[in-house]
Amino acid sequence: MKLQKELDEVKENQLSFPIRQHDFQKMGVYLKYYLNNYGDPFQDNTDYNQLRTRQFENQVIRYFGELYKVPQECELWGYMTSGSTESNMQAIYFAREYFKNHQNVAVIYTDKTHSSLNKAIYYLKLDFFGHVAKSLNLEPPVGMKEWPDKVPHNSAGQMDIDSLKTILKPLAEKKIPVLIISNVGTTSSCSFDNTTEIIKALKTQEFYKDSRNHWIHIDGAWCAPYIRFLQIASTTQRYKILPTKTINEAKFDFSLNEVKSITTSIHKWIPSPFPSSVLLIKDKYLMPSDHLQNSYILGQDYTLTTSRNGHAPLFTWDYLMKKTLNDHLDDAVNAYSMANYVCSKLIDIQDQYNVDLRIQKTQIGLNIRFKKPSDDICYKYGLMVMGDEALIFIMPDKTKQLCDMFLSDLRNEMRIRKL
Repeated sequence: MKLQKELDEVKENQLSFPIRQHDFQKMGVYLKYYLNNYGDPFQDNTDYNQLRTRQFENQVIRYFGELYKVPQECELWGYMTSGSTESNMQAIYFAREYFKNHQNVAVIYTDKTHSSLNKAIYYLKLDFFGHVAKSLNLEPPVGMKEWPDKVPHNSAGQMDIDSLKTILKPLAEKKIPVLIISNVGTTSSCSFDNTTEIIKALKTQEFYKDSRNHWIHIDGAWCAPYIRFLQIASTTQRYKILPTKTINEAKFDFSLNEVKSITTSIHKWIPSPFPSSVLLIKDKYLMPSDHLQNSYILGQDYTLTTSRNGHAPLFTWDYLMKKTLNDHLDDAVNAYSMANYVCSKLIDIQDQYNVDLRIQKTQIGLNIRFKKPSDDICYKYGLMVMGDEALIFIMPDKTKQLCDMFLSDLRNEMRIRKL
């Protein structure tokens, strides 16, 4: 087919978007079945329909719960959504309901946070901390002329902790609970918020020492698995090139008592032919107590969409079960090394031709941002373009051969421009 040929050609050169190719052809036999994991995957089967894969979905949820170190005393809850936009929205909804006895809730994050959070805040009629403060006529934080909507960030795109502390103080004095979104690898810059320092900032205020007065949600759509595997790799003797301090600063998991929910995309670091995501709630007792009974599925349903893809859990489970821990660690370390390699070669090109490519990369990030090249190069490698800048994403399936081909094309373009 013409379409198949076109897709095969495009697939080979993809350096754009945080996606990872994987051959799922052997799973194609299951495409002849209609599989719908409708309703809550943790509900016992209460009807007679067996065309679903909830048992595999539960195993995927538990896999990520273990990876993200959920405490044994917690009753983990979660489900596989249509993507991390849905996961983020559902987590924000649960946080809103958690604070339903409060008149105000202040939402806190930086402008590096994914746009899906803006959408969730809008749909759920929540307010940024600045809006809440202005509505109560609170004086701006020390050192700020007015209340901002987003927390300032540093040059690496990381939430500025000193600014956060000044923002939290007047909110705590008015006993306003906060919902904080901490990023684990943003799409635009691969920024990592320091969740441990965010928690320390919360604890500078007496009101926020009570865990009932805050909810920390981790948006780990892009890099949460990568960082966890990198953290594990940094504790072994096999890998000696890793910046342990920076990796530890990106810690985000459920071993941090204050973290209540985590989102991870299934179709980015973890490959899938279907957009999907895993939403994890640390303990089911954090969720609303309302009984959302659905008459035709004969059970409780806290999912947003009810009907859900039954193939995504099956394909994800198959992928995870065929990979050893060492496979995952190798993938993480190799991607980290390849991103550094490509970045260093871009700097060489910049120096060789005396041009400012405006190269940006965080220390452990896998995104590299630089001045947009020609349309020909952008089309060939499917680059994500933002204004006059382009991004490439180094995933485990991106070979050195592909990266060198891209670098060679860019080098030739710079050479021709200098003629």
